[in-house]
Amino acid sequence: MKIVKKSMNFKKILKYKNRKEKIEVFYNRYKDILVNSILDVGADECYLLNYLPKNIKYKGIGLGSDNQNLININLEKEKIPFADNTYYTVICLDVLEHLDNIHEIFDELCRVSSKYIIISLPNPYNDFMNFIFRSSKYNKNLKFYGLTTEKESDRHKWFFSFSEANNFIKERGIKNNFRIIDFYSKIEGKWNSVFIKIFFKLFFRKINLEDFSHGTMWWVLEKE
Repeated sequence: MKIVKKSMNFKKILKYKNRKEKIEVFYNRYKDILVNSILDVGADECYLLNYLPKNIKYKGIGLGSDNQNLININLEKEKIPFADNTYYTVICLDVLEHLDNIHEIFDELCRVSSKYIIISLPNPYNDFMNFIFRSSKYNKNLKFYGLTTEKESDRHKWFFSFSEANNFIKERGIKNNFRIIDFYSKIEGKWNSVFIKIFFKLFFRKINLEDFSHGTMWWVLEKE
């Protein structure tokens, strides 16, 4: 897949075990464009503030926190309460898959951004394959899609492949005058093996191996 890239200081994403570590990794990779003003959509406890310089304007939106830097908003029912082009960089990390109105909220991210958008999404196809072959370790990922006896509060509303997710980000971005300038996802070693590649080529020629091999997917979009 050919993606246009800019000469930014995007460092390799490292492993992380929790949300705090994830934000540290996120900041180290994308800090070149985490400047001026930032809107953090789905900000949780606004962990990103621990890494930002004091002169950067920051606001988080989301639910479930009394952090003074967070505006409590239900994105299923409300639009982002800011004017067009208010924030230089808008980030939305592992949020869109939880929303029925994913198309409308994506458009809202584009509307309030004056320059960059950073989005991350899981790869449900990869989660499912990991569950099939390594269920003891990856069972937790399938809780987002399974039918439990009690209602889960943290559900995923969409089950998509890498190809579908990337096409959504690309085409929806174009509609909003944004283009992808960077994509990153870690591909685990087993998916790079010669055996797996030959197996798919012989028996599943119509299936895109990338749909299963990508882990969490990260895009950077720039306003044209």
